Amino acid sequence: ASGVRFTENVTLPAYTMVPGKWVIITTNISASNLPAEGQRISPSYSSVAAKIVNNNSSYAVGAAPQANHYWLMGLEIEAAASVTTNYGIVVIGCASGTCESSTASLPSYIYIDRCYIHGNNLNSNISRGVSANGASIAVVNSYISGVTNRTFDCQAIGAWNSPGPLKIVNNHLEAATENVMLGGADPS
Repeated sequence: ASGVRFTENVTLPAYTMVPGKWVIITTNISASNLPAEGQRISPSYSSVAAKIVNNNSSYAVGAAPQANHYWLMGLEIEAAASVTTNYGIVVIGCASGTCESSTASLPSYIYIDRCYIHGNNLNSNISRGVSANGASIAVVNSYISGVTNRTFDCQAIGAWNSPGPLKIVNNHLEAATENVMLGGADPS
């Protein structure tokens, strides 16, 4: 529901998806209350978006191995101001702390559309806004900000265990070190 705050870590489970079908996770508001398709969201939509709030070092939204065909749309996904260390606000692949070691086990077809993803404490150590370690991952028309880390590099979007394709289009990307980083570690 619009404005509701979910404070549990959300894991997108794996299951057999009917070809051509998607699980859509969105705020239950009229599409006219979101930017039009192809237009970027901004923090001004915070008042109408459903919120998934991370209160610990784990992800707010993570994808289990082989999770597939999830479309996140019109959500605010954040690390709470009380979080001092976070390894990724949205974590696709490597969600258990160990990366998948075969392309068949990767999460796939995860679409992040018009989502506001952010940290709330500039003194936090947040590693990534989105870890895109899966196959066929898209981040479009979204707003990622507040990704800061006083100890290590941090990225708005990072991927090191992905065969691609990755689609990154029309986003506001704001991280203290790199906005987008592909590579930087050996893939599993």
